[in-house]
Amino acid sequence: MNDTDSTPEYRPVSRLAVTGLALGVASLIVFVAPPVAVAIPAVAVAVCAAAMLRIRRDPSLAGFALARAGLLFALFSLAAGPSYALARYWQLRRTAERFAASFVERLLSGDIRAAHQMTLPPNQRFAPDRPLADGYRDDATARDRLAEFARDPVVERLRALHGTEVARVHVAWHEALRDLDGFAVHVYVGGDTRESARAVVRVLVERSAAKPHDWIVSERLLEGNRDSSPK
Repeated sequence: MNDTDSTPEYRPVSRLAVTGLALGVASLIVFVAPPVAVAIPAVAVAVCAAAMLRIRRDPSLAGFALARAGLLFALFSLAAGPSYALARYWQLRRTAERFAASFVERLLSGDIRAAHQMTLPPNQRFAPDRPLADGYRDDATARDRLAEFARDPVVERLRALHGTEVARVHVAWHEALRDLDGFAVHVYVGGDTRESARAVVRVLVERSAAKPHDWIVSERLLEGNRDSSPK
């Protein structure tokens, strides 16, 4: 056998195929990035398809398997990415609604200390196993902040509606930044419409991407107020 015949033929790898594979892998960013990232797998599909077509037309080029792998990554990201993003959004939305409703319910039930804790960054809250009454009693700064919180018009309004129930909760808008998710939640107290509600409170709740389980009430505002006297 001739030595030349036993030597594997060298075929240069298509640069387009390598680029397509890189874009295909990068397409997985749709699972953690905003929806605009869906453009990456779309471009990856086009590049990988072009690479596969070029390699088929030019047998001297290698890299068909690379382009095909990139195409599979991109197609998977295109198919599953938007569904994942939508499911994640609705999960965050439900959590934001529950957190905002819990904040209002605690004020309606008279648990002002627990409500105040929800307005503080997690690293400034008392430990979960420490009674809040003890924490505020022993911390002068916390007592001062609680007193200021109690003078807030929203807090005063909801405490005056003691015993009234939350009737409806819905998200008004959502803002997603690089490291923050914010939801404006409308909480209807004593009625499920603006006309029937005793109060409508807009509660802005946020969570940090660094600590996704730590939510905070960053703002509250009264809307569509009714007279707080009993109906």
